[in-house]
Parts: sequence; structure tokens; C-alpha cells
Amino acid sequence: RLLFPGFLSTGDTVIPGNNGLKDQLLALKWVQKNIEHFGGDKTKVTIFGQSAGSASVTYQLMSEKSKGLFRAAIAQSGSILCPWAFQRDYRQIAYKLSIALDPTFSPSASSQKLLELLQSKSAKEINDAGLSLMSKTDFDNQMVQGFQFTPVIEPNHDDAFITKKMYDALINGDMQRVPLIIGICSEEMIINALDLKAFKQTASSLDSDLSLLVNNNMHVSDKTKKLEVGGNIKKIYTNNSFINGIGYAVQFYSDQSFAIPIIHHAKKQSLFSDVYFYQFSYYGAIQGPRPYMEGAYKVGHSDDEMYVWAFLNNSNLDSNPKSDVLTSDRFRTLFTNFAKTLNPVSDKTELLGINSWPKVTPNEFQYLDMNETFTIKKDLKKRVYDAWINIYEKDAIKPYDTF
Repeated sequence: RLLFPGFLSTGDTVIPGNNGLKDQLLALKWVQKNIEHFGGDKTKVTIFGQSAGSASVTYQLMSEKSKGLFRAAIAQSGSILCPWAFQRDYRQIAYKLSIALDPTFSPSASSQKLLELLQSKSAKEINDAGLSLMSKTDFDNQMVQGFQFTPVIEPNHDDAFITKKMYDALINGDMQRVPLIIGICSEEMIINALDLKAFKQTASSLDSDLSLLVNNNMHVSDKTKKLEVGGNIKKIYTNNSFINGIGYAVQFYSDQSFAIPIIHHAKKQSLFSDVYFYQFSYYGAIQGPRPYMEGAYKVGHSDDEMYVWAFLNNSNLDSNPKSDVLTSDRFRTLFTNFAKTLNPVSDKTELLGINSWPKVTPNEFQYLDMNETFTIKKDLKKRVYDAWINIYEKDAIKPYDTF
């Protein structure tokens, strides 16, 4: 279940939330019971997902409920630490939805009354009200502050999926300590700038109100301080306006929403399990034409999926650029090697063009750059990452939920 059916929460046991994650858990239990009938081995399950699916994978890593249901994980462009993948104001959102359904509904009504209101409405009525509620908040702002219907911390009860702060659990190793492949595309949010007119409005808003650059996880409440912190974040990318450097606004959103939290996740988890990190940088024919923007790369969110799932002309493979076919073959080989052996380069190293993929360690961040050639590099986005760490250490207030 997605959106409101999957993640609506009143913050108590009336509607505790996280139904979508619990549905995934049920599916994993089904696999354990039934996969042998399809020729599978229940002791060799690898879970993987992309974007919200990737964040879901990392939530499954963190829940005690999922223990023993898989032995490895692949997370493409998403993490529990991504600010869009967690919601703090879930109860307020639940009441806003109820008032959208019935303007006479009292904000002080009980959770039970809220549930009864929802039960009196059709699925279409709830869906329409929820979509209307979501449309009132700018998409790019939700990428910074959190989508409205996403995972929440539940109260303690028998069926709870999450009852602890994910950031603390991660840094303390309170998780399924299984091997992990995790990574990003080189410019995740370039896709949002393809509608250039709309994105220019977003960039102009950032210039007008620097507090929009500061995500809720930093817990900076003072308006003057928030403007100061926003100004320091902006300086990581440009000393000029975002409206006159759209590519730098793209880079801010890519880093804040994906790259920085995902790199941070990899570093923290590497203390407790094997972690392989990649950056997908290959720009091929499948992705189609994209404009050049100074400060931004062209490879955006979900571009890697096109090669994992071979979005090629499969009826005539010879019509595809050889580099597209090769990139797809390499990507899928890494994942299937990992699922079979827990080593992504255990087989077909000649095809891959590499003999090893070094793991991330607490002291050395090596990663696989997937471009026309696959190359081992180190210290991805080090300058930007270090700048974000410095701002968090100087200005943010713990405890963190995301990063």
C-alpha cells in the first residue's frame, strides 16, 4: 500500500502507520514459505529497490521484524537518511486530510473519531482529498522536508515496524548486518529541471528565502539563524544567485536529497557490514537528450533503472548502441553476482572490466564509478560532503532523524 493507505498515521495505536512497510514484510515472509516451490533458496534472498523502494530496503534493514528474512540488500538512490523518506508531522497531516474530507471535523477530535470519519468515506473520496493536500506543497520542498505520507516512528505495540530513531540505530549498528550495495546517480535531481520554467521558479524561491535550504532534521527553529545556515549551505554551491546558475540549484537538491545522506549511510553501515558503493555516471541513448547546465551532470534519478532492466530495443538488439548494451550487461552482472555469491565481481570480470570492487571502510571511501568504463575511484563528493558535515556539527541540533 502506498500514500495514505500505506503511511497515514495518528501517532498512536488507532492508526499507527507504516502499513506499506508491513506489506513488504508480509511479502518477505511469503517468500520464505513458498520460494522453494519456484526453485528458489530461502536462505539466499536478496532484497533490492530504487528510490522509495531503495528507502524501503534500508527500512527493512533496520527493523527487528525483518530479521532472518534476507541475507543481502541492494539500495539504488534511497536511504532511511534521505529527508524525503521520513515524516515527523504525521498527526498534523492526518487531521489536515480529515478536514479536507469534512470541513466541520474538529482538530481536537480523538484519533478514533478520525478513523471513523475515514471509514465513512469511499476510497476515491480519501484519495482525491489526499492528492489535493499533497498538491498544496511544492514537490521540491517536500524533497527537502519530507513527503507527507512516508514512514513514521510508531508507538510501542506488538505489530510496530519502527519504534526507534533510524539515525541512532544506524550509527549504533542496531540493524540487520548483511552485505549491502548502495549508490546514486551522478545528478539525481536533474530530472526536476527538465521543466526549466518551473524549476526556475524553485531556484528563485531559494534565492528569496534561504531558510528553504535548511531541512527540518537540523532542528533550527530561530528564523534569523535559519537564514544564516541557509546562506552557508548556498555557499557550498555558489556565491551568486541560483536563478543565474540553475545547475548549482540542481546540484543542491541532488546532494541534499540523495548524495549526502546516502554517502553518510554507507560510511556508517560500513562499521558493521560489507558495503559496496557505486555512482552511475553513464549517459547513453536510452536516456534521451538533455540540456547542458553548468554545475550539473546529466545522469538523473532512475536512469540506472533503464540499464538494470534493459530498456533497450530487445526485438533488435543490434540497433542499440553497443555501449548501452554493454553498460546494461555489466550492471546486471554485478547485481546477479552479488545475489548469488555476495561478491559483485565474483564472475565475468572480463565483461566488467574490473577485478575487484573495494568495500567502503570507515577510513577509506572507495566506490565504483559506472561510466563507459567501470572505474574504482575514491572520496566521492568529498568537498561537498565535508562542508555538509561541518554545517551539521556547527549548527544542527541532535538527535537527528535523517541527514
